[in-house]
Amino acid sequence: MLADQPDIAFHYCGDPREAVRKAAEIDATVIIHDTRPEIDGMSLVKYFRLQPATQGISIIVLSSNDDAASKAGAFRDGANDYLVKMPDKVELVSRIMAHTRTSLARADNDDGIDQLRNRLNQQQQINSLLKRLSDRDEVTAVSNRRSFIDLLEREWRRGARENRELSVVLTAINGFDAYHKHYGEQRANDCLAKVAQAIRGTLMRPGDVVGRYGKAEFATLMPGTGRGGAQAVAARMCTAVEDLDIKHAHLDKGDQVTVRVGVATCMPNHEASSQVLLQAAEQALTKQ
Repeated sequence: MLADQPDIAFHYCGDPREAVRKAAEIDATVIIHDTRPEIDGMSLVKYFRLQPATQGISIIVLSSNDDAASKAGAFRDGANDYLVKMPDKVELVSRIMAHTRTSLARADNDDGIDQLRNRLNQQQQINSLLKRLSDRDEVTAVSNRRSFIDLLEREWRRGARENRELSVVLTAINGFDAYHKHYGEQRANDCLAKVAQAIRGTLMRPGDVVGRYGKAEFATLMPGTGRGGAQAVAARMCTAVEDLDIKHAHLDKGDQVTVRVGVATCMPNHEASSQVLLQAAEQALTKQ
């Protein structure tokens, strides 16, 4: 829509992590934020508003939500404008140009030294955000598989040093492929997110971590927890997911989303690999 506008240098970023970095890199005058269901778009608006280098940039939110509450929430979080997709091209260009003039006028008033200091500070915060985003699964907001494996390795070495037990619980959603097929990707993603948060809600200790392990599998790491404690947590996970009461009309048995679990516990040592623990949990899961 904007590629043919000679007065607008448009930079598209499909990845929200890249958008954070790009806005600072090109000295953007307007940020057009197209909200997506797999990430909390308003959180990114808040983040832009907290960064010295981008807090003065006008933000136009594009959303499929046309209700007053969504619009009010966007403005409350720091947006300058709100358009319902897909907006009229002439209107969108006009608003971009108006907000650009505002951003440029504000930038002219910035002191050069303060601007440099702000950019250095902003870059540090961007790096911190990118690290958090790179460790997180965008659909479920829990740790992604890579981050989980890294943490498992660290806790394995720590357990070997301190002679401390380590437990892993693998949790798989029953009939998820059928759920995805019949209800579609959006509802499937919503289901994954709800199940992930239900699992995380059963954890009582700050060192316990849940991560997305596969398409419909989650792994929970519990340092210092023995087999009995891990089994108790696994039972709470099953109950928590059942309590969500997510309807699933395409199961061979039952009519709601449930999970099965595999529990494994061992004493880490320097001669073995942490993969031994994961393999034991996978074997326990397949027996369910």
